[in-house]
Amino acid sequence: MGYITRAILGPCLSGTATILRETQPWHLRYHGFQGNLPNITSITVHVVEAAWRVRESGGINCLSRSSATRPAIATFHRNTVSHEITEAGISGRIPTGFECFGVEGTFGSDSGAVSLLGTQNVRISVSLI
Repeated sequence: MGYITRAILGPCLSGTATILRETQPWHLRYHGFQGNLPNITSITVHVVEAAWRVRESGGINCLSRSSATRPAIATFHRNTVSHEITEAGISGRIPTGFECFGVEGTFGSDSGAVSLLGTQNVRISVSLI
């Protein structure tokens, strides 16, 4: 479906997280939508090869990376009048790396603004064809 070429994290509730930008672009695979055609209110995609490092408040560093079999889930919210993607959030249950014994980590985000790369105010439009 497309790629995420840049992502920014906000503050964490506990600990810190860092996006591993060297793993971008992240591949997006269409999964489904909410709403009734043609008035789609959100689009759900699987995010493959997204990677980040989490530092827990106790000092442990864990690497997490999504895959085709364990994707991160992104939800893009869509304005039904303008067809613009207004915001996006990401969540999932992804296993950690060997340094954290492969323990499955659960994560989620608040929804944040989405814009065309290199801009702050140019929204992405999604229309049915």
